[in-house]
Amino acid sequence: VSAVLRNSGWGLEPKRIPSPAALGAWKHDPVIKEAADLKKLRHPEISYDEKATEENLARAHDIFGDILKIERKGVAHVSFHLMRIYTDLRGLHEAMLDMCEEPGLVHEAMSFLEEGYRRMVAQYVALNLLSLNNDCTYHGSGGNGYTDELPGPGFNPQRVRPCDMWASAEAQELAQVGPEMHRDFALEYEKRLLQPFGLNGYGCCEDLTRKLDHVLTIPRIRRISISPFADVAACAEKLRDRCIFSWKPN
Repeated sequence: VSAVLRNSGWGLEPKRIPSPAALGAWKHDPVIKEAADLKKLRHPEISYDEKATEENLARAHDIFGDILKIERKGVAHVSFHLMRIYTDLRGLHEAMLDMCEEPGLVHEAMSFLEEGYRRMVAQYVALNLLSLNNDCTYHGSGGNGYTDELPGPGFNPQRVRPCDMWASAEAQELAQVGPEMHRDFALEYEKRLLQPFGLNGYGCCEDLTRKLDHVLTIPRIRRISISPFADVAACAEKLRDRCIFSWKPN
């Protein structure tokens, strides 16, 4: 039974323009139109609804208690999506131009989002909401978290730490951006967020073939997503036995 959490959000909500075609794609309707709009962003505040959690736990015991082991589960999936948040609020087209014409704007946004995510993790720790994910828990992107390398030394089952867990990050929106820009505008921020965790994964549906040298600098990187668009042979030659090769053929 998952703990009931409240997240206040980032202060702005994305807007989208629907397609007039039945099977068409929506497009972003930017809410960040100029640098001053970044001031409207807020760092998320996390709260734990203990009463609702206990009610859900009791309900699960009533329904399944005679056939299943019922457990309370906290935050077990930790994943960072800085560029997704930025493009949702700024627009994908606009974000691509920003990296060339307004790089300072992108770095300011990434710094704010990095700090917001860091504060979220700190709140999870302070509220004792983290749960182990070295089991059948999904680890983004590409598999379950089974490992005997976690939790870390000095583990206290009553208080799970980031160093006892998997975490991951991705920047699918930068699929068409070169390795150095990907590193500068996303990976350097993501690496700092991933640093405290015991094992890490990276990537999702973006082609990381030309970016693996940078990805392999992530602390304790253990799983890398190899998307349908990647050069499988080149990725295999680069990774060999250094990481889990999480291949998505289609």
